[in-house]
Amino acid sequence: HFYQQDVTQQDLARAALLMVTNNIGQVAYLNAQLHQTPRIYFVGNFLRQNSISRQRLAYAIHYWSKGKMEALFLEHEGYFGALGAFLLSQGIGCDDNTTRRRRSHTISETSRHRSVSR
Repeated sequence: HFYQQDVTQQDLARAALLMVTNNIGQVAYLNAQLHQTPRIYFVGNFLRQNSISRQRLAYAIHYWSKGKMEALFLEHEGYFGALGAFLLSQGIGCDDNTTRRRRSHTISETSRHRSVSR
């Protein structure tokens, strides 16, 4: 029998936080494995003051990778999202095929825009 009177709102919130964070950790591990990288960088304002999620992500990455991968958390992480968006808009930071597609798409879009506006 489940004792509902013993479960607080805080308990439920913590359980949900841990569940979501473990899921993020597993997805991050799988992506790192797919791209063959030993380090996983986590950024975002969500993690800035959230030591529970940082600890759980580090644990999840260590667990799933059997200690072969590392979860890293950047200081001043709020700037990295903007920097990443800028770099992607410039075609930087992608694999060669994606970079070429983005550049050719950007060039064709620019050419089309110029021809339409004349």
